[in-house]
Amino acid sequence: MRNVELSIDSLPKYQKLAQLARYGVLLSYFGLLVTFSLSALWWPSCDRSPSAIIWSIHVVPLLLFVHGIVKKNVRTHVWVSFICLGYFLVSVNAVFACPDVFTGIEIFLISVLFTTSTMYIRCYSREQKLQQMV
Repeated sequence: MRNVELSIDSLPKYQKLAQLARYGVLLSYFGLLVTFSLSALWWPSCDRSPSAIIWSIHVVPLLLFVHGIVKKNVRTHVWVSFICLGYFLVSVNAVFACPDVFTGIEIFLISVLFTTSTMYIRCYSREQKLQQMV
C-alpha cells in the first residue's frame, strides 16, 4: 500500500479529477435511466411485452438518489456505488440468459457509474482534506 502525501499543490489536481468524475457520474446515471426506460418500455428483449412494472422495478430505486447526486452529496454517491453492485449482478445474469444490446449497454453504464462514483468520493474527500489544511 502506497502512502500518499497530501500537499497544497495537489489541490487543483483533486478538484479537476473530482469534477471529471462528477461528469462521469451524471452522464452514466442519467444514461442508465434512459437505457432502463428504453429496454423496458419501448424495445423489450426476449419476446417480452413492454411493462411499466419492470420499468418501475429498475428505475424507482435509482430515482431515490437523484436529489443527492445533483446536490453533490458524498454519502449518496457511496450508496449509489453499493446499489450498482446489485444492478451489475442482475444485468450480467440477464446478458447470459438473453443477450441483448441494451443489456450490454446497461453493464457498461453500471460499471462506469460505479467507477466514477468511487473516483468522485475519493477525490472529493482528498480535496476537502486539503482545503481544511489551508
